[in-house]
Amino acid sequence: MTWTYIDYAVFVSITLLVAWASIERHILIFHQNLVSTQIKRFLVHYLPLFTVTMYPFIYYIIIYFVLPCDPWINFTTPGCGISACAYNTAFLGMWDSIAHNIVPIFIIVIFSMALFVRIWYSKYRINQRMRWKNYRKMSIQLLSISAIYLIIVFPSMILYTLYTAVHLAVKSEHVDKVKAKLIEASRVYAKDKGTIDWFVSQDAADPTKFAIVERYEQQSDVQTHINNPYYKQFGAYVKPLLTKPIELHSLAEMDTSKDVEVPPQTWSDETDQ
Repeated sequence: MTWTYIDYAVFVSITLLVAWASIERHILIFHQNLVSTQIKRFLVHYLPLFTVTMYPFIYYIIIYFVLPCDPWINFTTPGCGISACAYNTAFLGMWDSIAHNIVPIFIIVIFSMALFVRIWYSKYRINQRMRWKNYRKMSIQLLSISAIYLIIVFPSMILYTLYTAVHLAVKSEHVDKVKAKLIEASRVYAKDKGTIDWFVSQDAADPTKFAIVERYEQQSDVQTHINNPYYKQFGAYVKPLLTKPIELHSLAEMDTSKDVEVPPQTWSDETDQ
């Protein structure tokens, strides 16, 4: 829990700091009168820096240590499921995605590009030639920051579909019980808001093995699934009937709408198999 808190708080704090820095560049270059006095510097510079730095740490303290949250933790899987506390309700999930990720990233990209445009326009307005060589470092910095957030961070924030794959190994004497419970669960969970599919299947070769494929529209819909009163009932019923802890894997849907070129198989690939 503590490491999850640190991970979320530090990441969001850095993102918000970069977003504010993108805005403050405009103030320092074009609106120096806003920081001309000690009081103005405190209000426009130091106070926002302190706020965006401390806010995530306070917010996630409340999320992880104050508000009630009882995630179904599985230490055999990446993430363990503990991050679900950040999406404890639909509102919290929406706030976390929009306020901590999508909006700051848009601010970083838009204000970084806008700074470049404003400098060019200010030179143009006074009929002064812009020497690109003098602004090369600034251009590289702004383009790099924007590219990093757009290419690496932003796509994960707007994933349309999220998959969860669950594997269960059942004690042989309880196969029929679990099978019936899974069918019942599928009918219950399929009605949840944001749930696209909730498939259950049984291994054809080993009837003690079952798999569940859960398909959601977005991350916050996973918490809607967890908040279903049936969730705890299902877990309490199934867990004693298993031979080992449930294996849970969160997956992102791959884009199959575009043509791809499959590399030819080499001789070394064949020998590796």
